[in-house]
Amino acid sequence: MKKRSLVLLLLSLITLGAFAQGGYFQQDLAYQIEVRLDDQAHVLRGKEQIRYTNNSPNALDTIFLHLWPNAYRDQRSAFAKQKREDGSLKYNDSDPQDHGAIDSLDFKVDGVAASISEWQGNPDIAVLILPKTLPAGGSVTISTPFRVKIPISFSRLGHVDQQYQICQWYPKPAVYDRKGWHPIPYLDQGEFFSEFGTFDVTINVPKNYVVGATGDLAADDPEVAWLNQREQLSRELLEKPLPEAIFPAEFPADQYKSLHFHQERVHDFAWFCDKNYYVLADTVDLPTSKRPVRCVAMFTNLDRNLWRRGPEYVAKAVYHYSLWNGDYPYNHATAVDGALSAGAGMEYPNITVLGAGGSASNLEMVTMHEVGHNWYYGILGSNERAYPWMDEGLNTFFEARYWKELCNDKLEMIPVPIQERLGLDFTHTFMAQEGYRLSASQNSDQPVETHAADFTGMNYGVVAYMKTGLSFNYLEDYLGREMIDRCFHAYYEKWKFKHPYPEDVQDIFEKVSGEDLSWFFEAYIRGKHKLDFKITHREGNTFTVRNNSGTTLPVSLSLLDDQGKAIATYWTKPFLHDTTITVVETEFAAAMVNENGEIPEMNEANNSFKKGLFHHRRPMALDFLYKFPTPDKFHLGLAPVIGYNTTDGFMGGMLLYHNLFPEKPFSFHVMPMFGFGNSHLVGNAGFTYRWLPSKLFRKIELSTQASSFSTFLRVKPELTFVFNKARERSPFNNELSLDAQILARRPSDGSLIPSDWYLPVYGAAKWSTTAKTGLTTFGFKAELGGNLADRVGRLSVESAYGRRILKKMNGSIRVFGGVIASANNTPWLLQYRVSGSQDPFGEHIVLDRAANTSWLSHQVIRDHGGFSSLTNQSYGRGLVSMNGNLKLPGKFLTVFGDFAYGLSSNVFAPNGAWYDGGIRLNIMKEAIHINFPIVGTVYGGLPSSGKVWWQGVNFSFDPLKAINGLASGVVKF
Repeated sequence: MKKRSLVLLLLSLITLGAFAQGGYFQQDLAYQIEVRLDDQAHVLRGKEQIRYTNNSPNALDTIFLHLWPNAYRDQRSAFAKQKREDGSLKYNDSDPQDHGAIDSLDFKVDGVAASISEWQGNPDIAVLILPKTLPAGGSVTISTPFRVKIPISFSRLGHVDQQYQICQWYPKPAVYDRKGWHPIPYLDQGEFFSEFGTFDVTINVPKNYVVGATGDLAADDPEVAWLNQREQLSRELLEKPLPEAIFPAEFPADQYKSLHFHQERVHDFAWFCDKNYYVLADTVDLPTSKRPVRCVAMFTNLDRNLWRRGPEYVAKAVYHYSLWNGDYPYNHATAVDGALSAGAGMEYPNITVLGAGGSASNLEMVTMHEVGHNWYYGILGSNERAYPWMDEGLNTFFEARYWKELCNDKLEMIPVPIQERLGLDFTHTFMAQEGYRLSASQNSDQPVETHAADFTGMNYGVVAYMKTGLSFNYLEDYLGREMIDRCFHAYYEKWKFKHPYPEDVQDIFEKVSGEDLSWFFEAYIRGKHKLDFKITHREGNTFTVRNNSGTTLPVSLSLLDDQGKAIATYWTKPFLHDTTITVVETEFAAAMVNENGEIPEMNEANNSFKKGLFHHRRPMALDFLYKFPTPDKFHLGLAPVIGYNTTDGFMGGMLLYHNLFPEKPFSFHVMPMFGFGNSHLVGNAGFTYRWLPSKLFRKIELSTQASSFSTFLRVKPELTFVFNKARERSPFNNELSLDAQILARRPSDGSLIPSDWYLPVYGAAKWSTTAKTGLTTFGFKAELGGNLADRVGRLSVESAYGRRILKKMNGSIRVFGGVIASANNTPWLLQYRVSGSQDPFGEHIVLDRAANTSWLSHQVIRDHGGFSSLTNQSYGRGLVSMNGNLKLPGKFLTVFGDFAYGLSSNVFAPNGAWYDGGIRLNIMKEAIHINFPIVGTVYGGLPSSGKVWWQGVNFSFDPLKAINGLASGVVKF
């Protein structure tokens, strides 16, 4: 790089965070692009010319450019890293010939050659060094040829065979505004920020392709007449059964057509094409101007019966978003059926691509949501990457209104009979509230105003989308429907075709409403508060309401009649801690805060205040198996349970539980069972109480579990601290637990065995760190424990690391080390075992604790030495071991090898080294394995006979993980 270019680059980097002087400004761009599709090589070849006008008060020496197809070039891109971090390996494992890129660039500025350089290691961001400074008010023409290799469908830009999604495809200047430059790499999670301008785009494709694109064709373009014919043919073919409904090849494959699209006041251009697209169209008259808008659906045979109503769904969305915000400014809105890999749909000006299916309601919702993005993304061009709530969240607010007013708020995502059986009313509001609460109940939620790249995958949906929508429902409930409509219309009128920021939204809403809304925009939107309101006291007609949310907020109080219907509603001003409300009504049955549920509270069970002694009383509901809990009742679940072990035999009983799902602060269960094998009453019971702190710890849990079976009695109190993450997307999770085990082991006749097997209290402090990405897994555990009665102390550490070695082949290694300090010989139960513990504290489900059978007693628990063979060897001073695993291609086979060295506490039992190796059959990931040792110390090398070998075969079994895998609907291997 020339010295002058380096200086200019450094100067441009200095301006990245700089604020321009002189208030609002906006750069102006005018694109002329010509491109040709090669559908045999899956390549675009084109040329681009951009007229760039510098409306800022600052002179520019550089311009940042987005070369987003380079996100698919190699594994260095931010896109590739994000996908690996999220655990998705489709791109990572793909064939490089299926990747994409943009190349053949040769930039000129006003005809003079200009150089570019990669920015900060991002292959999809370049810095264009201007040959001479661009003064304030000046313009330059930037031109370049380019070639795009279209990847297969990994995200947005891509193809599936000869269906093409051409988006984020051309060299594109980054936004430069009052807050500086905004170069952003392409991401799958996290959308875009682009500059408004005019697009003249000429697309050359083989004549048989149907093309949907941003912008308008000229009215006299022959393509318009051809599309009208295609629409007529589409209606005819839709009446024919499959596979007869096939579009004819009208033209030779090598004949091309040239389509010229023009559009002003948009900040992106996308197009989609397929030779087999049906075309259906309708028109809708806008609510204010009455101007007609053409509403188009383009789709394939895959979901053709659903897509018949596509134009209707587009038209409904265009009309109602115009009604609630302001008239749609363009001539058409189009939805196309595509092989999208980045969510259910993706929006572009005038056009959206949908990957939805399954049901009509799913298609209507996705269509409406993506068409709605023409307002919250397209016309109101906020920075979606930095403030996704201004795009996805505000759009979700109007999506919820659409669904309530036009679709009765009902969703078809779960069949109605199942909803009724589970006590669900699966509405749009329910989905949003419970989705958010699921994350917030674990204290893993994030503020609404979080950068898109910093959201976890779950929170991007439940916070950026759902919580934002719920939050503006709250604001609407507070301000009133008429007022919030005035706010949104004013916001649209002032900021359409511009770049608003969060403070601009707040400014408009405060000016229109006349309210100080800092409690909402500055505290609630930017905070992570868990909302909770409660009526604490009533004196005459005055109620005292408590705000337990930790921030200043308003709340509604409603008076209810005998039927539970609201007869009057009062709103407080924003308050912290306590406030009072005096009502004028004297005849009412109860009072309730947040009666309509519009405020996204974490705890709605304390909202009602009834007359009488027990103001917050709730009737009890006994639910067989499971029903989703409602806040107006205290729910107890009742379910039959069965079990088996060799000493108790088959066991049957009932499980009585509170708060199985979703997780609440307090839960408990009681599970008595009868063991038919020995006629004993067995079972377990326990409770858990959870706190959600806001500082060092994410969650604190106090729990006690008690179990009684024929072989042991156990009580285990435990206190667990789950630490907060420095970065929410970090894969590392840290926990500290303190527990005590009060245990007595029994023989099969139920009597206590001798006192040296009786452990009054074994206490332990345990630390664990785990991490998982798409390519690696890591775990670290440390335990310090002891038993005062036997004067035994134990310290152990273990670490495990796994990594993808080759495609569909994983390797892992585990290292364990434990030492024991004991005044006497270490009790057998506390010794470290080569093949894993005998579960001395009853923490695992073991089918044969008494070793009564030849097969079920072969269950191994892979802790301690972690061997996959049966050694029955334990050591009372210490043990070190190493375990290696290589998972072969396919789902089922793993090669294992183990080594251990133990230190004995008994002079008659010497120290010893152990090894083994063999094959593991993976029946279900982390749940069921069968181990086939082939060599090992127990064999003296190789087994002496087939019988000896078969006696060494063993298994590991974790039924809880198996049940969780089956319940999730996806069994992973």
